[in-house]
Amino acid sequence: TLQGRVYIHLDLSNADEPIKILAQAAAELPPLDADVNINYNNSSYDLELAIFTVSSAGLDGLTKVFPTLKAGSGGGGGGGETLTRATSYAVGDAVTAVGAPGWATFVCTQAGTTAASEPSGYSRITKVGDRVLDGTAVFTARNIIGELDGVISSNASLGESVQTLDEKVAEMMSSTGLVMKLVSLDEYRAMESYS
Repeated sequence: TLQGRVYIHLDLSNADEPIKILAQAAAELPPLDADVNINYNNSSYDLELAIFTVSSAGLDGLTKVFPTLKAGSGGGGGGGETLTRATSYAVGDAVTAVGAPGWATFVCTQAGTTAASEPSGYSRITKVGDRVLDGTAVFTARNIIGELDGVISSNASLGESVQTLDEKVAEMMSSTGLVMKLVSLDEYRAMESYS
């Protein structure tokens, strides 16, 4: 039995396919890339959508793991708590700021402690990627709902797609005696070098 997952892979340095929805199966799944500097240093970012198990009988236990997006208590950009003063934040923490535009969610990209009073930078946010130095912490503006537009509906149809794939595999295995070997992406890439 193998562990499996479906995830979104964002690689903005790949001009042909910057966003992909991928599936992976392995005895032990490797960690996903989660570089907070995506779109800054040609890094990539992976977001897990669903997990499942794979056996000779097929796919089983498909479970959605992507959290439901909801409006934040501050601006309403798509999640997170309202930013509080003189508070420590870790990289990846998502917050909203009262003085910022309503679409903006702020992701901490440099750990630190917020200032005692709100800096004016939040009211000057005009686009995704704008940054605010707040005390010793740095927050980057994101439009979570806008950036992930379509992901929720894709995730909803994902279960149907996996079920259809499972049925086709089962049909092929029972009618042709086909032997299948599920391999990880790394193993698949290694097969390219076989002659």
